[in-house]
Amino acid sequence: MAEIQNLRFVLVFAGIAAWVWAMRSESRSMPIAVIGFAMVMVAELIGRSVFFGLHMTAGM
Repeated sequence: MAEIQNLRFVLVFAGIAAWVWAMRSESRSMPIAVIGFAMVMVAELIGRSVFFGLHMTAGM
């Protein structure tokens, strides 16, 4: 469980860093911004699956 949460945090921070770097660069690199957005979305899906997995088994 801790490994997947660590992966989630790494994806969030790397995705935000990639997006900010792409927006601050002179050329406004769209593929890097899209990759950053995709990394954040994957991290959010991981977080939601962990949350709902724990939430559904808490009452059992």
